[in-house]
Amino acid sequence: MATSVVEKVKRAVRSITGSQVIPKVKRPPSPFEKWTYQKADDAIDEAFENQTIDVANNGKDVGIVPATGGTPMFMPRRSGVNPITVNRRFFQGDHWQNGDGWIGPHPELDNTAFQDVMQEIANLFTSKNVVRECTLRHALGVVGRNIQWGFTPVDPTVNENGVPPEQTQKLIKEAEALLRPWLLKRKVGTILRDAVCTLLLSERAGLQLMIPPGLVTDRDGDGNLVIKASSVAEALEYIFPEHPLPDNACVITDQMTKLDAGLWRYTTGESGDELAGSETPSTTPDDDTEHVAICFVDEDGDTVIRVFREDKDEATMQSFLDLGGRIPMFEMRRAALITVQVQQSQRALNLAETMIPRTAITSGFMERIMIDAQLPGEPEVVEGEETGRWIEKPFYVGAGTTNFLESSTFEDEEGRIKAKHADVKWREPISADGPIKASDKHYRSILDEVSQLHVVMAGDSNPSGSSRLTARIEYLATLQLTQGEVEAAFRFLVDTTLAMAEALAGTPGKYTKTLRAQCACRLDGGPLLPAERAAIESSIGKTISQETAMMLVGIEDVEAEKQRMAMDPMSRAKWGEAVGDALNKLTAPGAPVDGAARFIGISEDRIRTLLIGDPAFLPTVDPNADPNPTSGGKDPKKPEPEPQKPIRGPQREMPEKMPLPAPATSSTSLPGARA
Repeated sequence: MATSVVEKVKRAVRSITGSQVIPKVKRPPSPFEKWTYQKADDAIDEAFENQTIDVANNGKDVGIVPATGGTPMFMPRRSGVNPITVNRRFFQGDHWQNGDGWIGPHPELDNTAFQDVMQEIANLFTSKNVVRECTLRHALGVVGRNIQWGFTPVDPTVNENGVPPEQTQKLIKEAEALLRPWLLKRKVGTILRDAVCTLLLSERAGLQLMIPPGLVTDRDGDGNLVIKASSVAEALEYIFPEHPLPDNACVITDQMTKLDAGLWRYTTGESGDELAGSETPSTTPDDDTEHVAICFVDEDGDTVIRVFREDKDEATMQSFLDLGGRIPMFEMRRAALITVQVQQSQRALNLAETMIPRTAITSGFMERIMIDAQLPGEPEVVEGEETGRWIEKPFYVGAGTTNFLESSTFEDEEGRIKAKHADVKWREPISADGPIKASDKHYRSILDEVSQLHVVMAGDSNPSGSSRLTARIEYLATLQLTQGEVEAAFRFLVDTTLAMAEALAGTPGKYTKTLRAQCACRLDGGPLLPAERAAIESSIGKTISQETAMMLVGIEDVEAEKQRMAMDPMSRAKWGEAVGDALNKLTAPGAPVDGAARFIGISEDRIRTLLIGDPAFLPTVDPNADPNPTSGGKDPKKPEPEPQKPIRGPQREMPEKMPLPAPATSSTSLPGARA
């Protein structure tokens, strides 16, 4: 597209959105400026083909080397399907995979009975989806709990009290109030969970922000569809997060400039229209046109989004947004959790699971072999003579039945009838213990491969508690490999969504130039062992705070739980007991009660409650005032006051209103955020 047309589109977008044109520092030309449909489409295919967990088929110098020397002999895949796709099929429940999932014996392909035998095996094929179990357990261990998030100033400048300026705090509250309902409405937690599952199966997973073309109805003077939003809140209604699969999307980095570009591929179908800005919108319901979109930052610092059709050389849609140098696409990356070894163990597990019912069917009934025995019956007689044919009577089996068997007879050389030595052989039903043990072994092998062995060790009486704790620590270490990627993805969703809404509303950088998102995943390693709970409780006030301990034991909303504890009688009693023990220890050396109470952070009202018997809190009496105005000036005799029992610690005069010293510094925490 010519430069003049690009500038024309930029001016049109800025005039419609009302954004101010701010001079920007020129950058080197983007390497993605001249990309076409074919180059972008090939880049997506190449990214997926180079992404595989099967290193033997990824061009690496591995394999079996012949004894006589020569090039390595690569082991072929079980099928022509990429192992990443195999992982996805396992996760979705397709373990048969057109026969590729069966590793047991079967006829040769050219055998005429091949189809019949494989159909019989498929009818009895039994699978246990451990791939899905382990993947979901890992994903929920990272994003199963609410992610703590909030905004913090880009400039860490604070005032003398250690808090951000008032204007910055106002922006923080406004930004969080805008994004919190958007995150809930768009079900970002569910999208993140699905993306993490893809990441564990495929080594990478993308997230992107898009605007559905059906929501855009306004056009500019050139006929391009545009968005008119009067506020950031209204602009957020147009923005939706998506999770594209890795075989149709990727984020690539140019090695010369280290600039990123997002690519995603899609097919128009029954929507009836294409993306906003299309010059020739599709009106055919069954249109199968392939599209590829690319987003990058140009030399002016604007984010460019272009859409190409497979049947056109130039972009059919192009837009420019001031997103502060961001692109509306992000990709998480880490080593795949489901490796080739897990695939092998899953297939072996399915074989063992299939053999359990097959053993029960084929070997679950007692087998009997009768040798030289004649079944119950009688000889056939015709016209008073035996024909030599034996007419069998029913032979009953089962509990409570009785059958009489006779030895079969034969005629020797001399014509004498003799009886044979009858015998009965039987074989007891074969137990399915072998396949069951094999299934358990392969199940544990998979858990061990993905560092989740603590799941079965928790119910095992042999390993010690220390061994189970070590297994859980190893599991948490694998969660940390995913934690950083998820936190970066969540920050992308919050920051880029807000920047996009600002640009659509004509106020670029209103919040994002001052604020940035921060978040923290709360890892879930499963139920805590009693020893771990005891260790956490004993560490409160020594190495961790009460809030941290509450989060470690799995409490989601700490502030709400603290409010409930303040109203709960049992919690108040426990708190009072702990405070009483602390005051006793602090006042024993001679410290005053009010000073000790201040030291441990008790409020002034509670201090007064503790010191209710102190003379300083009794009504003050003026010595010159009439003690009894109704008595005519006569002072009635008053009983001698009883001596006050001394409170532990020295007494001192206290004013009726005790001023409590203000702390030297104060700090505030972001709503919903944790340091």
